[in-house]
Amino acid sequence: MSNRERIIYLYGAMAILLIAVGVFQSWTLSLTILNLCLISAIMSLGVNMQWGYAGLFNVGIMGFAALGGLAGVIVSMPPIPGAWSAGGLGIGLSLLALVGTVGIAVFVRARTSGSVRTLATLAIAVIGYFVIRRFVDPTAAFLFVAASEGAAVADHYDAALFDIEGAFWGHRGDRCTFDALVDELGLETDALRRLAVIVRGTDTGRPDLAPESAGLLAASLGLSRLYSDDLEQLEAGMALYDALYRWARAAAEAPQVSRSSPLLANQETPDE
Repeated sequence: MSNRERIIYLYGAMAILLIAVGVFQSWTLSLTILNLCLISAIMSLGVNMQWGYAGLFNVGIMGFAALGGLAGVIVSMPPIPGAWSAGGLGIGLSLLALVGTVGIAVFVRARTSGSVRTLATLAIAVIGYFVIRRFVDPTAAFLFVAASEGAAVADHYDAALFDIEGAFWGHRGDRCTFDALVDELGLETDALRRLAVIVRGTDTGRPDLAPESAGLLAASLGLSRLYSDDLEQLEAGMALYDALYRWARAAAEAPQVSRSSPLLANQETPDE
């Protein structure tokens, strides 16, 4: 097989894998992988130019720079117990599985040759993929069920109950599920606190908590009449909440402007 044919086959195999990910998982994930591949290719080209032609690339300096940037990100935010309880253990185990997969692949490749090495490496990569996927599932989704069936469905799918009576992610006293998310994940910003009061008034039947609560309730009920499919209703509701959050940010950043003032809408241009 010539080098040209080998390149064509490899690119073809990659295209088939990307299509398979799009069909069996999601096209968003497939395009994300493609985007990361393109970024990695550009970075590799830059490294080859620096190292191969100019001799300027230094792995040690790049490594310490990366560690320094990571350390800055880690220490800049306080620990969030809710995030760790929701998925931190799974992420940690998936990283261990990734390291183990790479280590086993390197060990096997060093002690085999020819087609055996290729097949063994491929088998290890496939097994490692499914092990990692066991801890981090890119196809995680919401399941809408009756409240009386929530516990049984959660047990069957090993899922977390959400917005159902008695669930960890649910109402707590006079506060709603949105409050629980903000509290547990440490999302304390002026905009989210403002939005939480609005959602609390809508979700707990107390529209007097904020003038916007009644409007949000009306819009939410309208969406429930427009869409019979729960997932379609959820997607449409995302735009509503995104717009309300953007308004809350503008209101928090410009407190001198009355919330009822039309000038608030002109304080900033839309986000890119």
